[in-house]
Amino acid sequence: MKKKITIIPFEEHNACNLFSIRIDDDECEMMKFANKLIKDEKRDDLQKIAHQFAKIGEFGAEERFFRPAGKFKDNVWELPRHYIVKSNYRLYCLRYGTSVVILGNGGLKETRTYQEEPELHKFVILLQTIDEKIKQLIIKGKLSIANKQITGKLEFFI
Repeated sequence: MKKKITIIPFEEHNACNLFSIRIDDDECEMMKFANKLIKDEKRDDLQKIAHQFAKIGEFGAEERFFRPAGKFKDNVWELPRHYIVKSNYRLYCLRYGTSVVILGNGGLKETRTYQEEPELHKFVILLQTIDEKIKQLIIKGKLSIANKQITGKLEFFI
């Protein structure tokens, strides 16, 4: 069964805007991640991530704020572990240049690679699929990413 994906605004900043994704009209993926941290009593980590979002928003989504997570050909990145205070949680996202980031979901990484964690692997595969669809929509002229904005077809199926 196909999933309905909706790209929604999350935070607006001077240099970079943050978006998230909603799957089938559910809560946005970034809020699901935040709720996991709250449930697991990792509020310090959540505050640290919020501070990192503010830095990304102020300076732009520069590579130094991220770590490649997917494959060379995709735009999947993660917030590096050193931005998380007390845990091994990972947050995955799509990074488009320095002005647009689409926040995904994540979770606790207790293995060497995300591929060994079924939940994390699922999140990365989902973002890779969304990234591929976004690239197709851009080529067809149905979606545009420029000037900190994503415009056009913000709802699609994968």
